[in-house]
Amino acid sequence: MLPARTLTLIIILFCACSQPADKSTGPEPGEPAIAPDAILRDYASLYYYKTGEMMLTVKYTALDTASHEISREAFLEAFASGNYLPLKLVTADSSVKYKLYPLPDSTPAGVRSALQYYGKTYYGYYKREGKPFPFISLEDINGQAYTKESTSGKILVVKCWFIHCVACVKEMPRLNQLVQQYRNRDDVLFLSLAFDDREQLRSFMKKTIFDYAVIPVPERYISDSLQVNLYPTHLIVDKKGVIRNITSEAGELAAALEEITGPGKI
Repeated sequence: MLPARTLTLIIILFCACSQPADKSTGPEPGEPAIAPDAILRDYASLYYYKTGEMMLTVKYTALDTASHEISREAFLEAFASGNYLPLKLVTADSSVKYKLYPLPDSTPAGVRSALQYYGKTYYGYYKREGKPFPFISLEDINGQAYTKESTSGKILVVKCWFIHCVACVKEMPRLNQLVQQYRNRDDVLFLSLAFDDREQLRSFMKKTIFDYAVIPVPERYISDSLQVNLYPTHLIVDKKGVIRNITSEAGELAAALEEITGPGKI
């Protein structure tokens, strides 16, 4: 027979282990994936949310402040006003939803300004979707030529960058993974456009692994013809030469490319 003290301890442990599990393990569907106060605390918190959770160039359901579905254009136009945070909601499935969350008066001025800048950038990206890609004859640092005719019928994944752009260089390992992911797709072509001169790029590439074709172009082509002033910027151009997606994030680029090239797509 077990001593009374030992038996009591066993009963306590059994009861403790048999307690119902706590179901409050996280937010429920329809609730914010991250509390807005945590996102809006400071710029660092906002930037973490923006780079990890804010993917507004790929498929999602857009909701207004009353949780009514609205068009993507209306959503992004409101975001560009600088008065809202695109708040990601928890869903019961793999779908993605964002809701316009009005910025409280206590929002730091720097956070509010950053949100307006992000909003205007995303809205600008949206307005350029469906426009023809302004192609010119290109030649990479190895002498390979790319023309509108030679790239016809291919999906172009285009990166705009320059050597001294820290973020541009930092994302290159992630982009190399993307190139490897599509290595068996002859219809997907990865091109990078940099406004550094040819010799500078050749010297840089001796020390850096980057699996895109590296092409020197005039800075005015990037700023004026492509209307790019944020680096890095990525464009996906479909087989008809039409811009389908623009983003500044490698993760969002990967999601957009998968969305465009998936089963039954182009």
